[in-house]
Amino acid sequence: MGKGAVGMLAGYWPDGINRYLAVPGLYLDEALIARPARKFPDKVAVEYASTQMTYGCLATEITRVSGKTLSLTKGKNLRIALAISNPLELLQVFIGSLNAHSLVFLPDLSAPVSAMQQQMAAFAPDLLITDGKDRNQVTGWGDKIKAITVEELFQLEESTATVEKKLDMKSPSIAVVGRDGHICYHSHFSFLAGAISWSAFVPIREEDVVVNLQSFHTWEGLFGLLPALYKGATCLFSSLEDPEKLATSIMDHHCKYTWFTPEQVIRMLKQPDTDLVAAISENLSGVFISVSGSFSPRSRKNLRAMLGDIPVLTVFGFPETGPALASHPTWYLNDSVGIPISNVDVWPINPETGNPLLVPWETIEYAEVGIKSPMVAAAFQSAGDKEALVRDGWLRSRTVASMDPNGIFYFRPEFSRK
Repeated sequence: MGKGAVGMLAGYWPDGINRYLAVPGLYLDEALIARPARKFPDKVAVEYASTQMTYGCLATEITRVSGKTLSLTKGKNLRIALAISNPLELLQVFIGSLNAHSLVFLPDLSAPVSAMQQQMAAFAPDLLITDGKDRNQVTGWGDKIKAITVEELFQLEESTATVEKKLDMKSPSIAVVGRDGHICYHSHFSFLAGAISWSAFVPIREEDVVVNLQSFHTWEGLFGLLPALYKGATCLFSSLEDPEKLATSIMDHHCKYTWFTPEQVIRMLKQPDTDLVAAISENLSGVFISVSGSFSPRSRKNLRAMLGDIPVLTVFGFPETGPALASHPTWYLNDSVGIPISNVDVWPINPETGNPLLVPWETIEYAEVGIKSPMVAAAFQSAGDKEALVRDGWLRSRTVASMDPNGIFYFRPEFSRK
């Protein structure tokens, strides 16, 4: 399909970027770890706090962790929650647990204790794997849930057990917290589709280093990591809490891209760090601001003025789909949220009823954005959650927008409904 496919005018589209791409029949470990490990085993895949893991090392460790996880699951499809703050450990346990065909939950670790307990109650894990800071604070259930620390997991003997049956790539495998606090379930297929779509839209190259400032449990954190691994690039985990160290890392690694949240943008504008601003301005090729609804063009313009010539780009998305609309580094407008990224179609939805309209974008003034993509979550916590969010195959964004003749989208918060 070309530019004029479902829900999109034949307007602006970046040169050399595919509008649609096929999603191969690969599990996440094969597509993101094993495949690049065979190509360049000694290349750094991820780095955190001066600790590096090459693709070869990561592949080996994930296989080892998978065997240890199987010693706990005995080949059964258990529900496993991961409350792990160290991103290198989390990545190993996350992919290793998926290899063991477990259903893995990535809770929001920044949530208050009461919200965390509600998340755990909604997911109802068979096993919690944590970094051991306070098991009861995470679960609130005491001995009602089996818990093990990462250290204890790594010390287990590897099991010779095998998984009971082949896993459907499109079946629910990864659980995350959705917009309303409900649990939504992604599959190997939906996350791989997201990695492919974003790495093609940006695009990311093997030689690039991307900086991930977001929690691995957020959609921004996941899509700061997975596309880089798919392309065989390097993902550097860091934080704005230590701007001096972050600035040094950006300069030393000649980093390419990073993601900010709106809150981080405001913080950057209020308390600018001269060295960090210089490091970003002189090295990065783009800064992406993640938004889940309306945003402030003024903040984006102010950040752009502070950082100099590099593009400051908006990415609209949420846990149920990952990135959906985005500005592109080659051309964008300050007050626009951008265009649908690769493998994403959008269609106008009646914000009053939630039903897709029978007319295309060019015939209406505004509408709620409906999304259809292989990146959309495979399942939801309940039939009621799905009914509220999906109508005739279109995922409701609950965000009202208009589209200009070039296919560029603008949020219209004055018309939005809850």
